[in-house]
Amino acid sequence: MIQDLRSDPGKPGLKAIHATVTKLHRIRELELPSGPFNGVSQKLLQSFRRRITVEEPHELRRHDASLRATLLAVYAQLRSHEITDRLVDLLIESIHRMASKAERRIENEGYVGKVCWF
Repeated sequence: MIQDLRSDPGKPGLKAIHATVTKLHRIRELELPSGPFNGVSQKLLQSFRRRITVEEPHELRRHDASLRATLLAVYAQLRSHEITDRLVDLLIESIHRMASKAERRIENEGYVGKVCWF
């Protein structure tokens, strides 16, 4: 699961949006409490995130259960924010591509000036 959460979706499109939504659902299925790290410095949280990003899953399993849970919770919370931001970017990029394609299609078919946009 951690390897899936680490990956990026790639080019904007329906597959990327679906993959990103799936990742977000997986994190939300963990049902982590909201704001468990309020008051913790971002510098410390980012150091935990970097640590889990570079460690292989088998290395994570060797940690004490409390450290492993903390690292995974920090990573899940921060990655959730990143995935949400990426999903918004993918949606915006996809909508922009659809609008550009529609405009080109209208221009190519000679409807310029004949279409009324509301």
